[in-house]
Amino acid sequence: MKILWCITGAGQFLKECVEILDKNNDVKTVAISEAGEDVLKMYGIKPKTEHKILEKEQGKAFPFCGKVCKGDYDLIIAAPVTSNTVAKLAYGISDSLITVIITQAIKSAIPVYLLPTDISEGYSITPKGRKIYVKVREIDKKNIERIAKQGIKILKSPEEIKNL
Repeated sequence: MKILWCITGAGQFLKECVEILDKNNDVKTVAISEAGEDVLKMYGIKPKTEHKILEKEQGKAFPFCGKVCKGDYDLIIAAPVTSNTVAKLAYGISDSLITVIITQAIKSAIPVYLLPTDISEGYSITPKGRKIYVKVREIDKKNIERIAKQGIKILKSPEEIKNL
C-alpha cells in the first residue's frame, strides 16, 4: 500500500500524528502546507519521511497533485487538519496543496481519511507547553458532517489511524 499523508497548520494532535506517521512504512510521501511547516517548526517536530512535498515549492498549479489523479497512492491520510481546511473542503474550495490533493483523491475514488482538530472538545498543549481547552463551534461540527457526506472518512483520534 502507498499512503500520501497531508499535514496542515494544526497543532492539536500533531505530535501524536507524526509519531504514527514515522512508524508507518506505507507512508511514501508527506505533503505539508505552508502553515503546516510553520506549526511543525513551532512544536520542534520533524517528520522522518524523506519524500516531502512542500506547498511553498509547488507554485499555484500544485503540479504534484497529478500523481494523485494518476493513482500513485492507494490512500490519503490528512492528519491533523485545521477547521480552515475542513471549511474549504465543505464548500468545494480547492486553493491549497492539501485541499487540491483531497479533492483530486475524491474525484479519483481514492479513499481519504481526515482527522479534524475540531472533532471533540478537550485539552490540548500549546507549543510552549501550556494546557488549553479547545471548544468545538457548531459551524465546525456542521462542516465535518458536510465533508463526511462527500465520502471523506472522519477519524476521531490519532489512535484510529493505526487501524487503517
